[in-house]
Amino acid sequence: MTTFSQQMLLKPTMLFGSFAEQGVVLQRYCHKASRATTVSDHFKNSSLILLLNVSGHALLSQHSQAEPLHTYHLPVRPCTFVAQSKQNALISIQQEAGEQHLFFVLEISHRWLTSLLKKQPHAVKKTIRFFLDCSAGQEKPMMAPLCANLRSLCEELSRVQHQEDRPALWFYAKIIELVSHALLEVSDNSCCHRKERLALERIDAVKKNLARNLENPFSLEVCAREVGCSEAYLSRTFSEYTGMTITRYFRNLRLERAAELLRSGKYNVTEAAMEVGYSSLSHFSKAFAEMFDVCPCAFGLSRK
Repeated sequence: MTTFSQQMLLKPTMLFGSFAEQGVVLQRYCHKASRATTVSDHFKNSSLILLLNVSGHALLSQHSQAEPLHTYHLPVRPCTFVAQSKQNALISIQQEAGEQHLFFVLEISHRWLTSLLKKQPHAVKKTIRFFLDCSAGQEKPMMAPLCANLRSLCEELSRVQHQEDRPALWFYAKIIELVSHALLEVSDNSCCHRKERLALERIDAVKKNLARNLENPFSLEVCAREVGCSEAYLSRTFSEYTGMTITRYFRNLRLERAAELLRSGKYNVTEAAMEVGYSSLSHFSKAFAEMFDVCPCAFGLSRK
């Protein structure tokens, strides 16, 4: 049995929100533990907590001072999400040593979720209906694997280094997507599910292929051939599921990687541009400024 060290608080990266003002908060934890640690946070509000564990094994503990008999310890595997609710509870995430940990915590207020569903009516999963009904009964946490949509969203959110890297509306849109894929019911149509799963698997494969070949020019023909579909089908489905063309996605991927290189301080502008496949420094600078609202030569300085 793993023995964990004394409780340790790790500062998360705040991505969006204020529970008091907006009713929703999204935070990211990313680190590699050299020794066993415990990450804790005290949720005093009557909120719904969504934990998206991308990598690293964890143990989610619920401690309620009001109801000590309802304390539990829940093992959480990589690529898993957990949704649970409890007022005035301490949630401890105990992490094993030597693992790279990446997880997101989304805290949702009853007011925010009911307002969202009032504007956009949709059935929620049975396991969280008690939260909307303000039921006094204690429900077990809902646990499920991260679907392709949730993995893709976590991938996008993991590439954002600072809250200022994206407009607030971008984060808010991602939170809506997280909620829709994690908490809402979907129609039981096996044929549609198979088609959607296959489309998402192809999109995921294309994203990985592009990330491995940032220095090479983008080719729709090659991408389509590697995932076994037509160019027209891939182009259409990629845009439908991601909200952008493959060309735009590849461009953003290159620029985000270039921003990481510049922020590290180990690359100058020319070196970063060449590292991600730009042969024209002027084209790189123009594209970079359009995306980050700052020229690449000043980017590293502005983020320190």
